[in-house]
Amino acid sequence: MRSERRFKLVRPALLALLLTCLPGIVVLADSAEPPPRLAFSSYFGGEGSDWFSDLALDDRGRVYLAGTTDSENLPGRAPQPPRNGYDKNGFVTRIDPAQASIDFTWVIGGSGLERVTGVAVNSDGFVFVTGDTNSADFPFDDPAPPKDPNRNDNDGFLVKLDPEGRIVFARRFASPDQDSLRAVRIGADGALWITGYLGPGAQGLPIRGPATDAVSIVGRVDPATGDAHWLRRLGGSRVDFIHDIDIDAHGNAYLTGRTSSPDLPTTAGSAQPVYGGSYTANLGDAWVAKLTPSGALSYLTYIGGPGDEYALGIGVDRAGRAHITGFSYGGFPVVNAVQPEHAGGDTTFFPFPADAFLTKLSADGSSIIYSTYLGGSGNDRAMDVAVNPFGEAVVTGYTHSADFPLVRPIQDGGAGARGEAFITRVSPAGTLLSSSLLGGNQADSGGRLLMEPTGRTWLTGGTHSGDFPTVGAFQTSQGGFREIFLCAIDEPLRDLPGLDLGGERFRLDVVWYDPYNDRAGVGTPAPLTTDTGTFWFFREGNSELVVKVLDGRQVNGHFWVFYGGLSTVEYWLRVTDVETGARRIYHNPAFHQASLADTTALPGAGGPLPLPPSGQGGEALAAELGGGRFEVRVDWTDPRTGEKGTGRMQALSEDTATAWFFRQDNVELLVKVLDGRPLNGHFWVFYASLTDLQYTLRVLDRVSGDERSYDKPPLVFQSGSDIDAF
Repeated sequence: MRSERRFKLVRPALLALLLTCLPGIVVLADSAEPPPRLAFSSYFGGEGSDWFSDLALDDRGRVYLAGTTDSENLPGRAPQPPRNGYDKNGFVTRIDPAQASIDFTWVIGGSGLERVTGVAVNSDGFVFVTGDTNSADFPFDDPAPPKDPNRNDNDGFLVKLDPEGRIVFARRFASPDQDSLRAVRIGADGALWITGYLGPGAQGLPIRGPATDAVSIVGRVDPATGDAHWLRRLGGSRVDFIHDIDIDAHGNAYLTGRTSSPDLPTTAGSAQPVYGGSYTANLGDAWVAKLTPSGALSYLTYIGGPGDEYALGIGVDRAGRAHITGFSYGGFPVVNAVQPEHAGGDTTFFPFPADAFLTKLSADGSSIIYSTYLGGSGNDRAMDVAVNPFGEAVVTGYTHSADFPLVRPIQDGGAGARGEAFITRVSPAGTLLSSSLLGGNQADSGGRLLMEPTGRTWLTGGTHSGDFPTVGAFQTSQGGFREIFLCAIDEPLRDLPGLDLGGERFRLDVVWYDPYNDRAGVGTPAPLTTDTGTFWFFREGNSELVVKVLDGRQVNGHFWVFYGGLSTVEYWLRVTDVETGARRIYHNPAFHQASLADTTALPGAGGPLPLPPSGQGGEALAAELGGGRFEVRVDWTDPRTGEKGTGRMQALSEDTATAWFFRQDNVELLVKVLDGRPLNGHFWVFYASLTDLQYTLRVLDRVSGDERSYDKPPLVFQSGSDIDAF
């Protein structure tokens, strides 16, 4: 007799843990890495002076560059009437590196002085911008409150722009004193985090937390309205600055900066609960804090010694370990250091030369994993740090040291009095993986960076050099005295094997992160048809992801991407049109089993795709898996036409099979049955859909006679798993 049980959803967190514990699962070993490569590099600027402030990246690989300018002819900027030459406007520019073009430049401001300090973009293409203004005609939503006309005080702003550059809202954050918002980031739930400083006497804002005279603030904001959920002052009795913020996968915020306050609210058990500087001599410490989405303080610690330290950048790895960078004049705490001694001693050009530093904390902030100087005999300062899924940190800044440490450099040669930008990559243990200078014949400085999980690092900074290196640039020459540069550097994390589809028109690759075992790897591809393939993560043949790319140009002028996951670990799928350079990056969060259709994935430029060969795909009405123990079949219904049918099955391996419904080369479903008995005493069933048709998947255990049925509703894309199946 057959028994039947309907699909039961397994808890994703448990599924992720069990999957990574199956016998035979392995992680790809490290491979030899080629030197980094400058993949893209361009000037950006007009006839005046231009200053960078921040970078953001959307899922189509487009870069959002933010800053401040006094150039009337900033690239992509609409013509405007001349202004007072002493006034500056903020800007955000969207750049398409694949086309070496500027999509547009949004100028933000009024008749006075504006500074744009931060930018973030969400998955819907809305752009959020922070900064400050003293313009009486800045386009705030609310009327300007009266200020002392004898003072030149700024107000902070948060502006939301739609994908076409139109203002959705412009929120004021202000007090009777000097105010500014300095950064904006987007949390895992889509809410905004902001930082800045806000003077006493601010009205109408939900400021909470311990009473303090500190002006530095951090808070969460509703992205739909711009209203603050809460704001918290963070600081002590003296001068405190929040210089950077990063958000982890769980929505917690990590902050860093500089303080001369000996009474910050450090937490018990933190790495350094006691102030190390000398506030009487105005010698400050770096500090690091972690806040929950509700604003509760998870930890706060000083990081510093008897000298003076400035922490300017922070990046967090997937396990919640904060990395901070900046510069120190000596006496900085070092642990497991690749450079344990402060090397700056050349006072020819700088009376107090500094060294950069990089420090990595444990996830709970209780200890330092490594902390090292980074520099030579001149003046070296780090400005920003970012961390990839493999736990590797990339640091940028500038150096005046002729003996700055170089490892497999893109550009060698010692820096001198003019200064050069540097970019350095560090292993999870703190060793140098690569380190290079970057610049021309005048002063250059690295400022802000971000890392794509699939291996590319984006870097912006400032340059006075007329011969800054350019590659695939949209602006090949210097336009004014001070320009911005934008670079992309490919530093392969591991060998990224790619899946070629559409006659090698499309290149797909995957990076994954296992949150339970704190390890990362790359997906290994297995092509199925001309337009479809799979990736395995842990064990060869154990498919975790199925992807197909279709030519939908006759329908809507685009190529379409479909994918379905059989895994709940975190991963990033990158799809590149090799012919046009267009890209899409898809992110699957941890503990989520994805199934997605994107019918506007890539623009439909270029020539025709090759026709698929005949005979791809199986003809059987059922697949036998598990050595013949399990019989798998699927019945489908087209909700648009009412047509019904039975899928044709083809076994790919001992435990995995595909099904097609209409065309042999068009895979619609991937199914696998695994033996999970060593872990929970059951066989497991997983399926991933590449279709929105209604279907019923049936799996029969020929030994017990039990059958499990899994119903997928119509007009949705859905994947599923059942770890108690048999």
